Amino acid sequence: MLTARHGEGWRSWLADPQTLLNADSLAQFRHAAAGADGLLAASRELLVDAIHYSQWLVALGLLLGLWLVRKVPAVRLDSAVPEQELRHE
Repeated sequence: MLTARHGEGWRSWLADPQTLLNADSLAQFRHAAAGADGLLAASRELLVDAIHYSQWLVALGLLLGLWLVRKVPAVRLDSAVPEQELRHE
């Protein structure tokens, strides 16, 4: 169906997120591809899903990092060298 309606030409429009976000780009696409509102709705939904997926990945990465930080053993910050040896006379 897309090939019969110049679908290859639309691919570049739909690959650019600005087509969905920028009003001017959206108007140009609607003028060039009359009747493509179903494609726009599907593309918009895929863009939103991709954003949500990436946010979940970031949240999982943060949880993994927090878990790994809690596994690091405690470090004592007091000096291992007695204070008398640090003084130079």
